[in-house]
This record gives sequence, C-alpha cells and structure tokens, in this order.
Amino acid sequence: MAAISGPPLGAWPVLGRRAHRAADWVAIVALAASPALPGRDAASILAVEAAAVALWRLSSATRFDVAPARVAEPRGPLPEPAPLDPAVDAAIRRQARVAGLTLGIIRRRRRDVRDSRSGS
Repeated sequence: MAAISGPPLGAWPVLGRRAHRAADWVAIVALAASPALPGRDAASILAVEAAAVALWRLSSATRFDVAPARVAEPRGPLPEPAPLDPAVDAAIRRQARVAGLTLGIIRRRRRDVRDSRSGS
C-alpha cells in the first residue's frame, strides 16, 4: 500500500491518506479473520495473526494528517570561492585532461569492438 500512496515513499499517488488508512484497516481485518478459513495449521495461524498485530501497531503509530507546507528561508548570494594556488589549479586541470583523454580512448575502443562484431 505504501508504494501506491504517494510521496515521500510511494511511487504512484493512487491512494490518498484517508483511503490508505481505510485500506490498512481492511488488510488488518482480513489478516485477523483469515484463520477462520478451513485448512490452516497452527504455524500459519500464528504467522498471520502476528502480521495482523504488526500491521495494526504500524497503522496506529502512523500519522495520516496532512503535513504543513514548508516555507524555504531566503538565502543570500553564494560567497565567492577562494582562489586556488596556481600550481594546484594546474594539477587539477592536468588530472581532468588525463581523465577526459582516457574516457575518449575507452569509448573509441568500445565503438571499434562493436563495429567489428557487427561487420563480421
């Protein structure tokens, strides 16, 4: 049910908060009443009843009221970054250049391998 009840943990907002709470209670009642069905052994009854109690505790501890909207605090402009030592700046640029060249070589080799396989 959490996957279809919307943000922050849900993926699809299909159920609203009130419908989610109602669905929780339907699931609790279904789990609690399922041992009345024939063909249940003691272990399955205990497992289902434990699941019903756990869901009941979770549902009773969940706040289903709507959270108030957050107001963002105004921020000032970002501070200027501290100037780098020219030697450090050159070393960073050199490492970035080497990384870019390495990625370019890898991409070209992958493309060449792919083209040689498709051409065969």
